Amino acid sequence: DPEFESHILPLNPGEYSAPIKTRLGYQIFKLESKELLSGEALNQARQQVRAVLQRDKFQNRLGAWMDEVRKKAIIEIRL
Repeated sequence: DPEFESHILPLNPGEYSAPIKTRLGYQIFKLESKELLSGEALNQARQQVRAVLQRDKFQNRLGAWMDEVRKKAIIEIRL
């Protein structure tokens, strides 16, 4: 998020950011370490982040869909 980047990129390792107001409340970041990526390493990192976000989004949507299907299901057990 460009909003976070502008606050985090100037930090040196071990430093804390000023409080950042977001829709979720205030966020404070601590920079543990700084590594610069470029070229293929940067592309791989982007793909990994995208994959994680897509997987999380898929799991959330799947869970909601399964809940909806269960609510609408008519299950009859005959013995």
